[in-house]
Amino acid sequence: MALRSSLAHIRAARISPAVLTAPPAGFVPPSQGVGLPLRQAMANEFALGKATADTGESQAGARRFAAGAGRHGQF
Repeated sequence: MALRSSLAHIRAARISPAVLTAPPAGFVPPSQGVGLPLRQAMANEFALGKATADTGESQAGARRFAAGAGRHGQF
């Protein structure tokens, strides 16, 4: 019963169930960052974070949220 209810919410939100299991674009598996020397790990984190920030996606999402999108299930 709970699964059926969850699927109904997914359909209502028009989210493909496949998207829920797919890793986000640019995802780096932990195995690619584990065990790096600190300096290299920090440089890697900075590069990945900067690449994400440079897309503008975070800022655009924050602006949409500030304007009311995404609150109370309203997208």
